[in-house]
Amino acid sequence: MKAQRHKATKESIVARYNEMYQTPGKLRDADSSYCWVLDVVPAFSGARLLDVACGEGLLVQYAEARGLHAVGIDIARRAAQLAQQNTSGCIVVGEGEALPFRDSTI
Repeated sequence: MKAQRHKATKESIVARYNEMYQTPGKLRDADSSYCWVLDVVPAFSGARLLDVACGEGLLVQYAEARGLHAVGIDIARRAAQLAQQNTSGCIVVGEGEALPFRDSTI
C-alpha cells in the first residue's frame, strides 16, 4: 500500500515554523555563515539589505553592525518576535512572494 502524502498548506507551514521557533536557536545557522554572506555581497555603509526568511534576525543584526540599513521579513510570527529581540532593525511578518514594500524602497 502506497503512503499518502499530506499536502502542506500555507497555514500548516506557518504553524510548523512558529512551533519550531518556540526554542530559540533551533533553526540558527553558524555565525560564520552570516559573516560570509556579508563578506561576499558588495555592500557599503548605508546600503540597504533585505533578509527574506530572516528567522531570528541574525543577518540583520550583523548587517547593521557593518553600517547597512537592514530589514528582515519572515512568515513566522514567532521568528519575527525573536528577531525584534536580537536587533533594532525593522522586522516584518510577511511573505517573500508578496513583499509589503513599495518598489525601490529596499
